[in-house]
Amino acid sequence: MEPFRFRLEKVLSWQRTQTDLEENRTKQMSAALAQTRAALVEVESSRAGAGRETVQAATLHPRDLAALAGYRRHLALREAALRRQEQECEQRLADQRRRWVEARRRCRLLEKLKERRLAEYTLQLGREFDAQASEMFLSRWRR
Repeated sequence: MEPFRFRLEKVLSWQRTQTDLEENRTKQMSAALAQTRAALVEVESSRAGAGRETVQAATLHPRDLAALAGYRRHLALREAALRRQEQECEQRLADQRRRWVEARRRCRLLEKLKERRLAEYTLQLGREFDAQASEMFLSRWRR
């Protein structure tokens, strides 16, 4: 009997590559989301720090208060932009995770098919060995 050969091996290999690519994209998007969230924490920390410094200052000048108000507006705009970016990242990450799960599902389907075909091949090989052993036994028994 000829050796086992899975006819869809190239397709399986390609699907594994696609799954790996989708996994890497998912990791990149997850890292981008984490980076956006870290920037949000930094903005919130800056806002709290600016308020504390102003309150703790020995003297308050009107220009300091105006600068603080401008800085807070800047931080509010930055925070709003980061919140939008965070939502976009979350949406893209959710879509990417779906693509990754689908790629893994297709890959696993092909792997199961390969396992099933190998089991069938092994069963058939065992039957052929049994048939050959029976023939050998019968040929020796007749002598």
